[in-house]
Amino acid sequence: MGPEEALSTVQQFIDKNLPKDSLSKAQLWALEKPLAVNDVLTSISGPVDFDVNAVDDPPQWAFFLDLDPSANWEHDCAYLVVLESGASVMERRTAPPSTLLTKQLQSVPLRPAEV
Repeated sequence: MGPEEALSTVQQFIDKNLPKDSLSKAQLWALEKPLAVNDVLTSISGPVDFDVNAVDDPPQWAFFLDLDPSANWEHDCAYLVVLESGASVMERRTAPPSTLLTKQLQSVPLRPAEV
């Protein structure tokens, strides 16, 4: 799965799993490259653990969703991964990504492009 398909997958997951009113100010960020086998996503409060079987269906692409970018931390946010199978998994948090992770993120559209 490439980055565009992963982005589309996570956009659809967000639309189905989060209330629309919580997305009015939200900003979505994507990790610039696919996850490696031993990569760990880290917030400023520690590792973000996803309840997935990383051996059978490893995470491939990672995203960070800031639900209120203009607010000071700590506030609602979410870390999302798209697995090799195409499934998406979300972990809700209130802490932003670590500085190292932040340097590897790029802003992406929250809504799919209109066709």
